[in-house]
Amino acid sequence: MTNTRMTRYSFLLFALSVLVGCNERICPDGKVEVGDRCVEPDGGPDEADTGPADTLETMDSSIVDSGSDIGDVSDADLGCDDCETGFVCHEDMCVLSRCGDGIVDHSADEDCDDGMNGDEEDGCTDTCTFSCESDAVCGDGDLCNGSERCDLATHTCSAGTALDCDDGDNCTSDACDETGCVNSLIDADGDGYAASSLGRCATLPTSGGDCDDDDASTYPGAPEQCDDISHDCDPRTDEDTSDSLRCYPDMDRDRYPGMDGALDACVCPSMFVPAREDGEFDCDDTNSFVHPGWTGELGFRMTPTPGGSFDFDCDGRETKQFIRVSSAPFSCTRTSFGCLMVPSGNQHWVDGRVPACGESAISTGCTESCVPGESEGTQACR
Repeated sequence: MTNTRMTRYSFLLFALSVLVGCNERICPDGKVEVGDRCVEPDGGPDEADTGPADTLETMDSSIVDSGSDIGDVSDADLGCDDCETGFVCHEDMCVLSRCGDGIVDHSADEDCDDGMNGDEEDGCTDTCTFSCESDAVCGDGDLCNGSERCDLATHTCSAGTALDCDDGDNCTSDACDETGCVNSLIDADGDGYAASSLGRCATLPTSGGDCDDDDASTYPGAPEQCDDISHDCDPRTDEDTSDSLRCYPDMDRDRYPGMDGALDACVCPSMFVPAREDGEFDCDDTNSFVHPGWTGELGFRMTPTPGGSFDFDCDGRETKQFIRVSSAPFSCTRTSFGCLMVPSGNQHWVDGRVPACGESAISTGCTESCVPGESEGTQACR
């Protein structure tokens, strides 16, 4: 055997001792193990010259070039006898198994082995596992770009189809967020209605027609207010107002409201007044002399209220009608209204005292012949 051949065998033996040093098979008679055979180190029989050296050279070059794509090779596909744990069969030889050698070792829980090429998404990661085995692994959580899928044939992720968020409605703004499509009504004042300038809404026909999209109190069907504005966006204004005045009758025009016959209006009509700030009401709306706070002097000609009461100040109590005990001079004059005292109200009780309610006493006044005189009268109370 030439020096060249000996050098080659020495190199091969060194490589073999590095790569398969864990194999503890001992060959007899000083032979060395090459693959699954024992050969003479100096050439020996023909079996040492045929095949094993070339096979070892091929194995050595494939292992040195660890980035080559050997593919999904199964132990059962090769002609090795059973390799020991931690070894795999490559080109009829048991070699030490490792992730990145391009050989799939299923006994080491390798799914794949593409030689650790740095691409984690090509179907095989650099840790010899599939890039994906379910759709959940491929999902990026963004619904806007669609649902990513895992191709189980290649174990690679495929992109989803982006969502089309256009709902075809002229009254909505179309967008997409992490939850998916968002079609928001174009509503500047937030009252739930889009501006009438946008026209009839394609998918939300009852959500358009806002005649003032800057006023949240104005939209179709809104309650009217007393302000000469059509809040419900129809041609009329202030109809069916919900905030109108509560108006009460004032038949005797003393500016005190009666309690019966109230109505609602933006402006109280004639013979009606709104409720007073002091909350007072007229206890007799037919007599202008009768209302809360009345303090005027009543004459004998004053008649009681329709209920027979002389409670002219509406405080719930009757008081004396006439309380003067002295008076300035007066005269009597006849008019179309009858005989009047001039100045009026100067009558007084003659005996210098004020009689009790219902008590009769003499007082001054105009007689039936319309001259100053004295007559008997009964103290009324108001």
